[in-house]
Amino acid sequence: MATQYTAETIIRAIQAAKGNVSAAARTLGCTRQTLANYVKKYSSVRQALDDEREAMIDTAESALYSAVLDKQGWAVCFTLKTLGRSRGYIERHDVHVTDWRDQAIAKIQAGAIDYAALKEVTHDQPGLAEELFAAAGVAVTTGGG
Repeated sequence: MATQYTAETIIRAIQAAKGNVSAAARTLGCTRQTLANYVKKYSSVRQALDDEREAMIDTAESALYSAVLDKQGWAVCFTLKTLGRSRGYIERHDVHVTDWRDQAIAKIQAGAIDYAALKEVTHDQPGLAEELFAAAGVAVTTGGG
């Protein structure tokens, strides 16, 4: 017969484990899924878990703040990239997107890809290989056998 826990027992285990569900489950001798079920069933258990996780975030923010005050480069950079985004501290990446169809057509025209190979990689899209060869102005040829 499965062990029944009270919501309060689960809450105490979650608090003792600082929101680490796996550690709380080990302490109680149950599975993570059991704790997940209690979190779903009892709003008080969900609140306790949320509170512990919020406390962890608060602790992490305090540590980050201390690292920034210590002028640790990684912390300064991280803070500017996240909290400083509204002031323009963001990394920008130029992304050049080319049409894959145009690339495929160019490869077909150059003879860099044959019908059989294209048919194999487009097997889940019926007619695509034929469409691309037609767009490339290249007759579809299949090898013998």
